[in-house]
Amino acid sequence: MGWIVSVFLNGMIALGGYWTARHGFRQPSGGARALASATLAWTWMTLGMQALGTLGLIGQGLLLAWAALGMAVGLGCRTFATDSTVEPAVSRGGGWEPSTTCALGLTLWALIVIGVPGLMLPVKVVSDGPIYHLYFAARWWNAGRLFLIDIPFGESAATYFPAGGDLWFTWLMTGWGGDRLAKVGQVPFLLMAAVAVYSLARRLGVGRSAAWIAVSWFVTCLPMLIFSFEANVDTIFVAGYLTAAYFLLRYVLDNRGGGTLALAGLSAGLALGTKPTAVVFVPVLLLIGALGVAFRPESRARRLGHLVVLLATSLAPSIFWYGRNVWLSGNPLYPLRISAFGRVWFAGWYESSEMSNSPYYLPVINWRALCDILLAVFDPRLTPLWLASLAGAWALGRKPALLSVGRETSGSLSSWERMKEDRAVWLCAGLAVVNIALYWLLIPYRTQQRFMLQSVGLAAVPLGRLLDRGLWLRWLAVALLAVHLLTAQSWPFGEIEGRTLWTLADLVQPIPPATILLQRPGLTWNTALLHPSLLISGLSTLIVGLGALALAWIWGHAARRGSPKRWTVAVLATLLLVGLDGAGMHWGAGTKRFVYPFFGDYYKGWSTLEALTARQSTRIAYAGTNLPYYLMGAGLRHEVRYININAHRDWRLHDYHQAARSLGVLNQYGPRPGWNRLNPDERAWLANLRAERIEWLVVTRANPSEGPYNIADPQGFPIERQWADAHPE
Repeated sequence: MGWIVSVFLNGMIALGGYWTARHGFRQPSGGARALASATLAWTWMTLGMQALGTLGLIGQGLLLAWAALGMAVGLGCRTFATDSTVEPAVSRGGGWEPSTTCALGLTLWALIVIGVPGLMLPVKVVSDGPIYHLYFAARWWNAGRLFLIDIPFGESAATYFPAGGDLWFTWLMTGWGGDRLAKVGQVPFLLMAAVAVYSLARRLGVGRSAAWIAVSWFVTCLPMLIFSFEANVDTIFVAGYLTAAYFLLRYVLDNRGGGTLALAGLSAGLALGTKPTAVVFVPVLLLIGALGVAFRPESRARRLGHLVVLLATSLAPSIFWYGRNVWLSGNPLYPLRISAFGRVWFAGWYESSEMSNSPYYLPVINWRALCDILLAVFDPRLTPLWLASLAGAWALGRKPALLSVGRETSGSLSSWERMKEDRAVWLCAGLAVVNIALYWLLIPYRTQQRFMLQSVGLAAVPLGRLLDRGLWLRWLAVALLAVHLLTAQSWPFGEIEGRTLWTLADLVQPIPPATILLQRPGLTWNTALLHPSLLISGLSTLIVGLGALALAWIWGHAARRGSPKRWTVAVLATLLLVGLDGAGMHWGAGTKRFVYPFFGDYYKGWSTLEALTARQSTRIAYAGTNLPYYLMGAGLRHEVRYININAHRDWRLHDYHQAARSLGVLNQYGPRPGWNRLNPDERAWLANLRAERIEWLVVTRANPSEGPYNIADPQGFPIERQWADAHPE
């Protein structure tokens, strides 16, 4: 039943977005219309979840009604549009080369190899999903409303983060009736980001084959590939950012009106409402858009109107989160304390400088670590071409005013138009570098490569220009893509103690194995005979690769002919291969493997709790763990929550903070202040348990590698364990 509801739910908002994009915003066919449709559908989902969630009305019936209303809006645009003229698509021509088929086949192979386990297997412990993204979504789905959720043993500040991505996971859980789709909920946004990069490249004169190969490099960038199939929100942010960049480019280069600018603002706002680090990157993009508006050769009133459109649309999907924080604390970026010129402008728990105690922190002067991170993101085998494209090698040997914008368009554009496109390519390259600089200078958690992935998408545009200069360059790029996916980054350099020879800093993690493993490490013919499952695994991976190559040919055929029937065949063939691979994985694994991940003694605890609750719904309190999501059990049937250990049963951390400020106490304990763990009261805690009708208590020891979680429990072992031992009843 869940898949039927999911098809209708997402199909209706997709159709409504498409009709509105085509007939309301009159976007041309191709990438512009696809991105506009996705942006409008995403906006409609976000606004609906914010409104219904605030009213406590999240449920399948009302979400279906909201999706139907969105489809009705699109149908109204289609039926009552006063002008049926749709902006014509710019024809750039360009053939589909065999190199494109090979690049797309390798990319699909990697996506299936990484994606199907993400769909079928439990959520990985290493992601933020079980700490708060999926945990928030599941709690909201079960309750049918949006509310603040404490995670005192994890990332305490996440309670107040913008949570647009978590809303999307809630939407998927509500439709499906579980977390199956939410676990890989970023996949549609990976496709959206790929279309945005392709559309940017094509609009700036890159040929079709070169554009697809450049997109393949971007999509298979190792952090992008891995994080897109985890329940994080980084790919969602990247999709919104790159889509906003594309519509801003169209607004400036093609002299488009307020509709295109509104789409840029909505995309930027959706990115801004996804994660807190967006406030570092998105304002720079909006500033560029504002400059584009300011320098348009139009009246002052019209330019002012467009600036209002850009501001209003960027705030529409994001103001909910920042406005909520203002309502609760007076600080839009709460709990980050904002101070300047010797004055605290917005009160919070901590300043960015206090994040230096985090294991994810790197000092900004550690240029060796920066080099290692960039090489890990771009791959040292591919880095020379990335650097050449960013440095402008695509423009060497040609007169600036007469630069060709692709073999298929040479001579079809004026010198002035070509020059504008060339300047826009330089802008993409420069903005990619600026984003890397912002990541390194302003975000203390510098070990987290995922915060700079939009730079890779922007860098793919000049890369496409470079690949368009010769067929041999495109085949070289395909060969390097194969090396990138089929071998570890240490090949052919060698490695010492699990690290590449070019590693400059000890803080960078050891290199991972190849993305596509045809041969498992240590596999020989003798071990294969003793453990045939290893050999079967490699053969299965090879078969998937052959299927992916066939899929690439089908997609190429559909792209050349463009008929709806061929596109339908391409989509169905892709779903069939994914389904067959998933069915094979399910057939070859035990049932428990699909409920909980293997994670030391935690796995034993989760399995024991599953057995004790006999697959019945129950109410569980937890302490000491930052992984409450797994306590919700198979099907997310349990109510899981943290219970305060003092008399303030309903208080959240901002309540404790305000109480401390009223007494003149300014705690500076970093992102995890621990106020709610002060003044423990056993009687109050027992009363809170009874009030919340708690039936089970789960207590775990904090992860020793991260040190104490709070100031009240210096040994990292919650006091709830002592109290529970004293009350076996």
